[in-house]
Amino acid sequence: MVVSLPKALKSDTQLLTYDQNSISDGTRTVAWAEITSISYSGPSIRKWLLPKFPVLIFHLKNRETWTVNTYYLLTDTEIQPAMKRLRGLISRNGKESK
Repeated sequence: MVVSLPKALKSDTQLLTYDQNSISDGTRTVAWAEITSISYSGPSIRKWLLPKFPVLIFHLKNRETWTVNTYYLLTDTEIQPAMKRLRGLISRNGKESK
C-alpha cells in the first residue's frame, strides 16, 4: 500500500502558521477568538486495516471542529510541547478585543 503524504513530501513542511490574530494551515485561517480548545488524536488502525493519521483538533465556538493532519511530522516527544504552546496561544490570543 502506498500512502501519499503531500505535506511531508514538500520541502516546506510547516503545519501551522500564526500571528496574534489567527492561525492557519495554509488552507483555512481561524481567528484565535473563535477557538475554544485543542485536542490531539494519535495514530491508530481503523476498519479494513486502514491507518488513521494523527491530527490536531481545534474546537470552535460555533461547535464545529477544524482538523489539521500532522502527517507524522511531529514525534511523540514533540507533540506535548506543541500542544502546551498552542493551548497557551489560545488562552493568550483568544480573548476577544473590546
